[in-house]
Amino acid sequence: MEWQVFITDRAEKDLEIAYLNELQFYGPERASAWQQAISEQILGLADFPGPLAWAIDDDESERRQREVRRFLFRRSGKHQFRPGYYIYYTTVNSASENEPGMVAILRVRHAAQNDDP
Repeated sequence: MEWQVFITDRAEKDLEIAYLNELQFYGPERASAWQQAISEQILGLADFPGPLAWAIDDDESERRQREVRRFLFRRSGKHQFRPGYYIYYTTVNSASENEPGMVAILRVRHAAQNDDP
């Protein structure tokens, strides 16, 4: 059963800022391709949100008092060595086995950002 993906307001804002940065530095074509690729990765969490032990962000989990996972989104091809974006998310199991759980996207942050997520 697929999970439902929910993008928080904060993560939506993060995505908007990241898109505008991509647009400014790389132009509309690459910014649109970036937006499509990261959206596919985020929506792909509906198929398999975890569990991957290496994906747990201990500091963020402790701060939020719940398990927070992250993965690094990085474009493939000639731009694969550019810093990517960390996608922070948590999972919420459903109350019933007949209903899907939820993947909540909490933040989307450039890998070079060093302030608190």
